[in-house]
Amino acid sequence: CKELYVANKPKTCRIKPQGTPIESLKLSSSELQIVTIARYYFETFAHPEKQSWQDAIAISVKKFGNNAGPVVALSVLSFLQNIRIARSSTFQFNNPKCPACSKFLTDHERTFFNIIRSILNGDNTSAAAFATILCETNDIKKVLRSVSALTHNYKEISTYSSNLSAINRKPKV
Repeated sequence: CKELYVANKPKTCRIKPQGTPIESLKLSSSELQIVTIARYYFETFAHPEKQSWQDAIAISVKKFGNNAGPVVALSVLSFLQNIRIARSSTFQFNNPKCPACSKFLTDHERTFFNIIRSILNGDNTSAAAFATILCETNDIKKVLRSVSALTHNYKEISTYSSNLSAINRKPKV
C-alpha cells in the first residue's frame, strides 16, 4: 500500500514522499510508536471499514504492556479527537502501512508532536502556539488538557523526550 491519506481521499504515493524524514528528528522508539498509533487512528477516521483502531491498540499494548498500553492508546485517541473537533480542515497524515511514506512526518504530524514535546519540556507557551496553529486558531483548551493527560499517563515518553528539544522549537507564525 503506497498512499498518502488526506482524510477520506487516498492519493497515489509520491515518488518522493512529502514531509520531514523521521530519521532526522531523532525520535525515541516510544515516540515512533505514538506516531504510529496516531496514524492508525487517523486511518480509522478516514476509512472506518478498515478498523485500524484495532492496530493502534495492539501496537500500544505490545510497546507499553497490558496495563499501560490501553491507557496510552486511549490518551492518544482523546488528544486526536480534540484536535479533530477543533479543526475545520482535514488533518494530513502519512499511511502507517506504506514503507516509503511512513518514514516521513507531514507538517500536521510534526506540529502534533511539537505540542507533545513542548508540554514535556514545560513550555506551555509554545504548546499553546503549536496547538493554535494546528487547530486553526479555534479553541485549544481541550487539546491542551488531553495532551497533558497523555504526557502524564505516558511516563516513558517523558523519560525519552525531556532531554530533547522540540522538533521545531518555536512555531512559525
